[in-house]
Amino acid sequence: MTTLADFLKTRFMRNARGPDVYDCWGLVIAARAALFRCAPLPPMDGVRSGDVRGMTRAVEQVAALNALRPVAAPRPGAIATAWRGSLCPHVGLVVEADGQLRVLDTDETTGPRLMSVRRFCARFARVVFYDDAADNSLPHWGRAPDNSLRPWGRTPDNSLPPWGRTPDNSLPPWGRAGVGASSVTGEAGPHPYLSPAGEGVESGLPPAGEGARP
Repeated sequence: MTTLADFLKTRFMRNARGPDVYDCWGLVIAARAALFRCAPLPPMDGVRSGDVRGMTRAVEQVAALNALRPVAAPRPGAIATAWRGSLCPHVGLVVEADGQLRVLDTDETTGPRLMSVRRFCARFARVVFYDDAADNSLPHWGRAPDNSLRPWGRTPDNSLPPWGRTPDNSLPPWGRAGVGASSVTGEAGPHPYLSPAGEGVESGLPPAGEGARP
């Protein structure tokens, strides 16, 4: 079984997809599948490290095609997409280590590492967390409380609930979370890691366009 410690022993290499070397996207998809038993996401082999515009398009396409939605707060298994203006140059994965939420990522300068969510967010103009469920109160898609995998989309008694409906069978506004909202959804509401202007909580943010490559 592959562990978090195993991923921290890997090395960074541009465009690498493992098992011993990764770029930032390669590490995210491998660690998410191994540590959280999620379905593997596309490798995006056609996007080269350093092609920030290509990576931005690929991240948006992967999110749309794999039913990933912004969540109101970071949680284990969520993908941290880091943005500078309209571009996404870097990604990481939210994990739990020593009882605290951390972001696992890798880059050319440091290799794989763990850092606090706050520190990760402070490095970019904004960070949006994507996961399988749009509402932070929902469990990871298809998972039971003991983290085992249920039959796809089914309730514990194996019946299919009405898709996307509330208990009174009405349809809630699409993409709204019960707590806060991400700026990506266009819904109003506070975000614990973003200020109203879309900047990180930490002060002293680097100018747009600067920072680590993916």
